[in-house]
Amino acid sequence: MRHLETNTGIMLRKKKTALLILTSILLLSCGTQKKSYPDYVHGLSLNKNKKKVSKDSLFIVTPSIEIYHYVNRKSSAKYDKREIIKKFILETLKSELNKTDYYDLSLMSKDYRSVNNVLEGIISEKYKNPDWIVSAPNDILIDEKKYTVLIRTIGVYGDSNKVIMYFSIINNESKTIESVDRYEYDESPLETQKTKNRIKKAFSKITNT
Repeated sequence: MRHLETNTGIMLRKKKTALLILTSILLLSCGTQKKSYPDYVHGLSLNKNKKKVSKDSLFIVTPSIEIYHYVNRKSSAKYDKREIIKKFILETLKSELNKTDYYDLSLMSKDYRSVNNVLEGIISEKYKNPDWIVSAPNDILIDEKKYTVLIRTIGVYGDSNKVIMYFSIINNESKTIESVDRYEYDESPLETQKTKNRIKKAFSKITNT
């Protein structure tokens, strides 16, 4: 009887050992699988520090602006307000960078349907994953300039006030989005001084002059 118990114990130990080995193999396999990335990601940056550039090397492209009026749980696009804020941001950028001109990008049409959804997604993902080396869409590249600054703003005013602003630096030589900063605040997008302050803050983080 004792001999039978000993054999049974040995068999149980062998089963436990086999189970542990199998579990270890599965865990190792899961741990060594390569993480898949979107097509626009072609590597990871080893430098965790955000690169700073000089203001002289930065040039302006037209910002992407969306403004909505929110009343009684309904929102409507305000094209006239969009143009006002677009012009204000352009003038603010000119003042900050001491530039007199800018490059016009056709990022959206009057009815908002031609907003570059791919660009919107890429900018958001680059912000969430700053170590990703992200390709910039061709329609935002300016061949003759190394760096351009692209601002994307989504604003709501009325019963609810909120602004989300993405501040992106585009490297036209490497055709990548160099960096993205995001600012969110519960204020009306029509409060232009607030927007100006955010732009100044953004420049202080990414420029070395």
